[in-house]
Amino acid sequence: MEENVFHVSSRLNSTWGGTLVDMVRSQRYLEILAEERLIENATARGSELLAGLESLAKEYPEQSPTPAGRASCARSISATARSATR
Repeated sequence: MEENVFHVSSRLNSTWGGTLVDMVRSQRYLEILAEERLIENATARGSELLAGLESLAKEYPEQSPTPAGRASCARSISATARSATR
């Protein structure tokens, strides 16, 4: 390929073949994440969700496994699979 990153300055050598526009767009996404505190918000909403799941597990112990935060989905699927084979 003659027009590779070593011969054409506008070509970027990356896994995704990004261009300068892609890099600017990605930078803006990161800025928005920081400005709007989206990571912190996701953490807070996740904590609220976990608290709600823990409350439901206490209220209905026979119908739900103990919530485990990030591992809840995997544990729930595993518990469901185990109970289905009994």
